[in-house]
Amino acid sequence: MLTVAGFAVPALTATPAYAASCNTNQAIAAATVAGNFSTVDTAYDGTQDGLISRTDLDIVVQGFRYSNNLRFSAALILGDDNFFRQIDTARQGGQPDGLLSLDDLNAACTVAPCNTSQAIAAETIAGNFSTVDMAYDGTQDGLISRTDLDIVAGGSDYPNYLRDSSRVLLDGDFFREIDTAGQGGQPDGLLSVGDLNAACG
Repeated sequence: MLTVAGFAVPALTATPAYAASCNTNQAIAAATVAGNFSTVDTAYDGTQDGLISRTDLDIVVQGFRYSNNLRFSAALILGDDNFFRQIDTARQGGQPDGLLSLDDLNAACTVAPCNTSQAIAAETIAGNFSTVDMAYDGTQDGLISRTDLDIVAGGSDYPNYLRDSSRVLLDGDFFREIDTAGQGGQPDGLLSVGDLNAACG
């Protein structure tokens, strides 16, 4: 379980038969709505029926009592008909019925070459790049080292979601994958914002 912007976001543990490739923002949106499923499910009339409709998503998008993170995720799913249909049939295939189950959301995305937790972590670090870049010595050089990530991962002054994301990136194989994502070449142990943005595309 990864926490992003204060929300528990479940990692996808398997690739279901109907999963299609998503970009990082789509994977984050599906995981965020899945992690807040009951909140979205009850948006329309307060009852929980185990299904999310377009109306539920629209109410979340328009509702100021919901977090910006959840509203953005609902808007991304609602605003892309192809993505909505992809989720709608992700778990069992068949014809879309305009209703999303938790299983649909959990099955919707594969993010090659990253799993969902890795995609979320790369996106989170990219979105907080300067904070992580300055972790070691307070200077911003446009590169993140393992030392920067170690400091954030173990630092109580950083939010949990940023610490969690730093730990994911410290995985040896994933770190090396990001290290050469932007321009290829040999790994140098330093991550640019271009590397992070290209890692899970």
